[in-house]
Amino acid sequence: MANRHSFVVSKSGRCYNGEGNTESHTSICTLHNLVQDSVNAYEWQPPPNWPNADWEDGLTRDTLVFVEKSSHLDTIGSYLRRSFPDMEAWETWDHGPQPIATTITATYSTFSCGSSSSIDATGTWWSGS
Repeated sequence: MANRHSFVVSKSGRCYNGEGNTESHTSICTLHNLVQDSVNAYEWQPPPNWPNADWEDGLTRDTLVFVEKSSHLDTIGSYLRRSFPDMEAWETWDHGPQPIATTITATYSTFSCGSSSSIDATGTWWSGS
C-alpha cells in the first residue's frame, strides 16, 4: 500500500506522474523533461470512505507555481478517479522502482592483419576476416 501518490500538473493542465518509478517531484519533472519551477506539485492519498468521498479531501498542495484554474482541478480529479477508482486500486498501486527492460549490446573486437574476432553480449565468440 502506498502512503501518498505524487504528481505534477503543467500550466496547460496535463498531469504527470513517476510512472511507477518514483514519487519524487524532481524526478517526475526530469522523467518528463519539465522544468520544476513551471509546474504545480501535489500529493494525494485517498480520504476516508474513498471512493464515496470528495477526492479533494485527500489532496495536498506541495508547491503552487501558478494559480489553479477550475480546469486544472477538473483534470486532477479525473486523473485521480481514473488511477484510483477504488481502494483495491490504491492498495495494489506499486510506487516502488519498476524493473526496466533493456537490451544491452556490447562487443569487444581485436583487429590484426585484416582479421577480427568478437564476443557479443550473449557470450558468443565469432571471428571473421
